[in-house]
This record gives sequence, structure tokens and C-alpha cells, in this order.
Amino acid sequence: MDFRSSIFNLQTGNCKLSLATAQGLQATGVSPCAPQSPKATRNPQSQFAIRKPKLAAFTLTELLVVMGLIVLLITIAIPSFRLLGGTNSVASATNIISASLSRARTEAVGLQRPHGIAFYKEAASARYAMALVEVKSPTAHTIGQSYDVGDWIKTGTTPNFLYYVCVTPHTAAAANAPVNATFWRAVNTTTNGVINGGTPTIDVVAGSDRLLLPQGVACRTASDNYYPEGIILFDENGALTTRSIVIAQESQLYQQVNSGATGASTAVQSQIGLMLFDDELGNNNGYAAAWISNNAMPLLVNRYNGTILKGE
Repeated sequence: MDFRSSIFNLQTGNCKLSLATAQGLQATGVSPCAPQSPKATRNPQSQFAIRKPKLAAFTLTELLVVMGLIVLLITIAIPSFRLLGGTNSVASATNIISASLSRARTEAVGLQRPHGIAFYKEAASARYAMALVEVKSPTAHTIGQSYDVGDWIKTGTTPNFLYYVCVTPHTAAAANAPVNATFWRAVNTTTNGVINGGTPTIDVVAGSDRLLLPQGVACRTASDNYYPEGIILFDENGALTTRSIVIAQESQLYQQVNSGATGASTAVQSQIGLMLFDDELGNNNGYAAAWISNNAMPLLVNRYNGTILKGE
């Protein structure tokens, strides 16, 4: 039998080829029994089985309902946040006032002259402020001495002294004598009776800065009329004192309170404490005495050590 011309099956494992076919494949460099990739067959159901799912979404009605709920919650929450902020501001103001009172009392004892704090609503910023003040005891104008804003001097002889308030820091010289309005403001003792009339006059401590209370905090005197301006004063022994004093219209304190506007000097009574409250709420209620009495936080000053006693 001629094996070259015979057709027979070449069996190798699962590979079953004729000799001629195997030889032809080997001539082309292809392995006779190389596994063949199966032809891809299309599943007629694949277009239904691999369908993409639909994306979830909200309807317009649902969105409007959610937005309405958010607006309602914000409307309810705002007053609570405002109350919380106001409480924190009052607490901050209390700390500022306490520190200022401590400094004023220390100055009063150290310099043996009444010192205190004045609180008022500043016209320029519409915020409540405090200033370190003292009962003035003017000295004679001295060439070569340095003067700061708020210093008081006197010229002349008793009982006809003339008084001046320093408005520009400088060192005294002949060119900046008290008659020079660039450096000094003359006090009209004829119209207000300051000092010469025997009533102590009070003004800011020379060179000191006023302090602004936190935004939104208002204060009033702890008296029946709840005045917007008041003074807490300590005597030479550091004890709280109540006395009549004058705020001269030429003083720096008067200028700060009234933003430089002219007017009559003011006689006031020093206080034993003050009231703190939210300024917006006070304004909405017309700063009525009954509302302040029921809603403000009273701060009373200890007569002997100057510490603050919080009321309810």
C-alpha cells in the first residue's frame, strides 16, 4: 500500500486530520492541531438581556416640596442663631466691662484721684463704647512739658483761672501756648460753671483709647430712667462712689459722645451698674423702660472691690 497517496486520518488526541491536510498546514507554518477560536455566535436575545437600566430622578413636584421644607427650616432657625449670637456678644461685653472697671479702680488708687468708665452710644459709628475717665485737676501750663489729647491745664490766677483742653499731642512751647486753637480748646467756665463752680468735671484719661462694645450690644444706666450715657466712678480708696459730675461741652468725652457737635455741658450722676441687652431687640421695642427691665441683663458693681455682680 502506497502510504503517500493514501488518505488516512492522523489522530493525535482530539486532532483528527488527513495526512495531506497536515502536510499542507505544516508547509504554511501553522500547527496542524492548534486550537481554533470558536466563531462568535450572536445571541438573538442579547439585545433584551443587556438593556441599560433607567436612571432614577425626582419629579418637579418633589423638588418643590423639598425646597419649601428647607426654606421653612431656615426661617425657624434664624431667630435661634440670632439669640445665641446675642447671648455670646453680651457675655463678651461683660468681660470687656469687667476688665475696664478693674483698670479704672487700679488707676484711682494709684493716682489718688477718682477714675472710672463712661459708657455711651457713639454718634459716628452708632455703636456703644466705653472710655476710661477721671475727675480732672488742671495744672499750670509748663513750657517743655509733653501734653496728650485729653490733658487739662489752667492759666491765670485764682479765682479767675482759665481752663483749656488739649486737642493735639505736642510738647509745650511759646508757639503752641493755650491761645493756639490748633493745640488747645478753651473751656467756657462762664456758661457751664465747670470747676470754678465747685462741681468736679470729668474727661477721658489723656492718651487713652475708647473701647467699642461688640456689635449689636446696647447698654443703659442701672437707674429708673435707663439713660444711654452714664459713668461708673471709683474714689481714691478704690470704692464705688455716686456723686454729681459735669461733662463739659469742650471735653474730649463730650466730643466723642456727640461727634464734635456743640451743645450745653451735661451734669450727670455716677452709677452703681448698667444694663446690657440686644440692641436690635431694644430698638424694635422702642427702648421702653418696661422692656429693658424685663429683658436686659443687669450688671451691678461691688462697692468695695469693683467686681461685677450679674443679675437676672
